[in-house]
Amino acid sequence: MTDWVGEHGTGFERKTYAVAVRIAEFLRGLGEDVQQISVNKLKAAAGLADIPTRTFTRAKNLLLNSDIDAAGWQLVGRSFVRSAVAPFCTRQENA
Repeated sequence: MTDWVGEHGTGFERKTYAVAVRIAEFLRGLGEDVQQISVNKLKAAAGLADIPTRTFTRAKNLLLNSDIDAAGWQLVGRSFVRSAVAPFCTRQENA
């Protein structure tokens, strides 16, 4: 008996992983002067604006819950914030 594979199969998972890696690469490439960036600004600036919302959300969650190196960034509300700054964030500011 063969395992059934959905229409997205492993290709869908690979796309999600690839988007997560692109997000991480973008975050690692930001200068030290950038302490915070909104998810929407990141999506546009990283060239991911045409990625479907659900795929981007899954990729963002994969990034935060995997061994992909996000170089000290974490999600606070709707923004990525450098980990050293994140505990002190009390309001959202866009980079």
